[in-house]
Amino acid sequence: MIENNINSGSCVTAESNRNIIDFSQIIGHIEVKERVLSVLAACVSGDKEREEYLKRIGAHNSKGILLYSKPGLGKTEVLRAIERSLKNHPLIEAEYLPGSLFQGTAGKNSKMIESTFDRARKTKKMVFLMLLDEIDSIMMKKRGMLNVSERTNALLAEMDGMKDSSNIVIIATTNRIKNIEDAVLSRFKTFITLQAPEEPERLEFISKFISPIKFDKPYDEAILARDTKGFTGRNFRDIGSYLIDIQAITHAPVPTSTLIIEVNKYMARAAVVRNTIDIEDGE
Repeated sequence: MIENNINSGSCVTAESNRNIIDFSQIIGHIEVKERVLSVLAACVSGDKEREEYLKRIGAHNSKGILLYSKPGLGKTEVLRAIERSLKNHPLIEAEYLPGSLFQGTAGKNSKMIESTFDRARKTKKMVFLMLLDEIDSIMMKKRGMLNVSERTNALLAEMDGMKDSSNIVIIATTNRIKNIEDAVLSRFKTFITLQAPEEPERLEFISKFISPIKFDKPYDEAILARDTKGFTGRNFRDIGSYLIDIQAITHAPVPTSTLIIEVNKYMARAAVVRNTIDIEDGE
């Protein structure tokens, strides 16, 4: 029996607490956590009827999930957090793979992809979770280019071969879904668009990255969360990292005015990014 608790981000097997899948450290992204937990829970269930059914209909025993969003909404952070959450899990091996890893010279691209899938098939655990970041950098719609065509053909061949292996799950990300080959997109079963954090989630990020810092004057976390619409976890982390450096250098509480200045800087940057994206989408 497998029990899912999406709100807390955990998936627990009744047999042993060692088999807990704990996504509670990933702030927000409920749909992503829900879908990933569902896929992983099915894969580690070992249900024979499920395996026989999928084999009978010729369906992929494995699942592919594609995460899409505008730049800066935390896709890479989500993959990294999933990898950390599953570290040392007894049934699941998770590996983060940046798209740049497969951008070698002609002849090496396909070997790198084949080697990665071969390693996945040979995992000693029940599931190998492949976290493939920026898949658009690997399979752009430029099949006339030798490197791109080689990478695309190699990945398509490996993904088609996944129906013979029940232990591989792929979660991929992209900023530019329109640049990916349709043949590649058709191999993914689930598409999820990431959204910017809502106010309650921004408050969680503030508590995690800003609250631990000592300030010379108090500030209202709720108001800061309200006024930082469009901010991502990375924005709050970067601000916190900058402020903690100031605290370390001065050996004194950070002026609250400095926090306000940094937040305003990121607000200005966010506005520029939004305007740029709107222009690109309009084209």
